[in-house]
Amino acid sequence: MLKPGDLIRDTADGDFGLVTSEVRSYGTVEGPGGQYVMVKWGRIRRPQRFILSAVDKGFVEIVNEAEEIQREKATNR
Repeated sequence: MLKPGDLIRDTADGDFGLVTSEVRSYGTVEGPGGQYVMVKWGRIRRPQRFILSAVDKGFVEIVNEAEEIQREKATNR
C-alpha cells in the first residue's frame, strides 16, 4: 500500500512521482478501484489523483518506500 513519502516511477514515460497523501476513497466504490493517493509528478505542476489499481496493473513501479528511506538514513549516521 502506498503512503506519503513513497517514490514511484511511471513505466510508460519514466517520470517519477512522490506520494503526498494517505490512501483515500471516492464515491461509493469499495476496493482498490475506488482508492487513490495524491502524487506530485516531476512533469506536472500540481499533485494529481493516482488510482492504486495502477500499481497492480504494472503502470507504475514503487522505487523507494518512505520507511526504507528512513532506515537508510538511520543506518548511515
